[in-house]
Amino acid sequence: MGRRGPAPKPTTLKLLDGNPGKRPISKREPKPTGGAPSMPSILPREAKAEWKRLVAEMPAEMLTLVDRAGLSLVCVWWAICHANIKTLDQDALEKSTNQWLKLGREFGLTSSARTRIEIADVPPKKRGRPSLTDYVKGKTG
Repeated sequence: MGRRGPAPKPTTLKLLDGNPGKRPISKREPKPTGGAPSMPSILPREAKAEWKRLVAEMPAEMLTLVDRAGLSLVCVWWAICHANIKTLDQDALEKSTNQWLKLGREFGLTSSARTRIEIADVPPKKRGRPSLTDYVKGKTG
């Protein structure tokens, strides 16, 4: 049986939001190396295009090197959805869409998933991306 209740908000997102619940931040939580993971060369063409689009749009603080497998699956399922749209195979499209939605929610890639993510007010970015430390300290521009 799985855990009860909603999944916990990732610590990175809590910090970006200013820790609104003021609950203690775990100092023992694993901290994977930050930054965008490298794109696997095995991805199909459509999945590679989706990878590039997602990595370019996601805040730098949301990606770590260990996200490679999960992000790869999101992109592969997107490519499968894309292929199924072309063939109009309803059953396959429904299955691939459901798989993409399950994985996409983990990365905040659906509009409803983003409603659960709150990021502190920051001015529009000029060049480059501020670090997580800069966001937490309010040094964003």
